[in-house]
Amino acid sequence: MDLQSIATGKTTYTLRTIQTNTNLVRAIETALIRLGFARGTGDGTWDRNTDAAYRAFSTRYGFETDQLSPKAAKTLLGALGVPAATPSPTQTIPANLSLQAIAQGNIAYPISTIRNYPAIVQPIQTALNRLGFSAGTADGVWGSRTETAYRAFALRYGFRQDELSPRAASFILSSVGVVTPTPTPTPAPVP
Repeated sequence: MDLQSIATGKTTYTLRTIQTNTNLVRAIETALIRLGFARGTGDGTWDRNTDAAYRAFSTRYGFETDQLSPKAAKTLLGALGVPAATPSPTQTIPANLSLQAIAQGNIAYPISTIRNYPAIVQPIQTALNRLGFSAGTADGVWGSRTETAYRAFALRYGFRQDELSPRAASFILSSVGVVTPTPTPTPAPVP
């Protein structure tokens, strides 16, 4: 998760969620310094100075003070001199993208895209936890624990670590009980 993916996504993150991402915090701090809300250099640690600077920034620009929205991320990127990328037409993602649709399709989606879909992330986290990979709370937020757990899962089961393929999605669905094997018919009793 970085400012660019948040700015181009649709997910709003709570500050609690982003505070442990050192690179993201460093980028936010650098932007806050350039905008005049903080002093010094960005060290990647979310402390009370960072919190106060972010709250002042959010208040000034009319954003919620306890979350990072795509619009706030775009504003921070602007302070860094980086325009928010817009997806190219070949990167069009269906609005109704789901884990089931990925499993039944033939397209592998980058994890950088998947992480913006809480309805997909939550069952992935549930499956990773059931399989013993410790993804943390199944809250639909793709954080560092989910990232580490998914990479370990992909490595163990032979999937690519940077994407969610239909085969991986199908495996995950079966792990959470959505896809079940076809039951064996029970023979009719003979009178």
